[in-house]
Amino acid sequence: MFQNNTLEKFNEEELENKMNELEQLKSELEKETVDKELVIRLLEELIQNYLNKSSAALGNYKDYQPIFNYKKKILQLKKPGSIVPSIVGSSSNHMFMHLCFMLGLHELIIKQNVPYVPNILILDQPSRPYYGDDENRKNTNKSWSKVSQDDKTKITIAFKVLNDFIYHINSEYGKTFQMIIFEHIPESIWKSANLKNVILV
Repeated sequence: MFQNNTLEKFNEEELENKMNELEQLKSELEKETVDKELVIRLLEELIQNYLNKSSAALGNYKDYQPIFNYKKKILQLKKPGSIVPSIVGSSSNHMFMHLCFMLGLHELIIKQNVPYVPNILILDQPSRPYYGDDENRKNTNKSWSKVSQDDKTKITIAFKVLNDFIYHINSEYGKTFQMIIFEHIPESIWKSANLKNVILV
């Protein structure tokens, strides 16, 4: 008669332990899995905060609400009460939408404790929409005295929103954040607005 002593006996207790471990892992996975739509809604809420801070520079769009189109990966604005996003004009509005989106996205990343994205943002000349019309685009060193007061105000608002973002991340989340901004605006913009987080290097 053949006997195989290497066969293990069925251990019901071990099976029970493995099933409990599997249930525990499933439970932990469910906690970690976040509904994509909820994340998008939260992103839109955060963007709305920055749009509100920028409202004086947004003209007709100052009360509009953000819609993040996940499929196209674009930010759109819609009039309150409307279901269709508006077609937003002007490079100034697009620049503010870009800033508000990037700040909202970084705040979402920090809020969710995502370890894969560093707390840094690099911006190249956010004042670009205010330095001349299309004919003068090649001349990016347009004289500051020729920039209208309205445009100077919008540039100041943009830098104030960026400056205040640093304070917000420091106080709300206890995190540091760095921005590197390539610009040629005069120091008077941030000095007269008392923007302490703007440092010329």
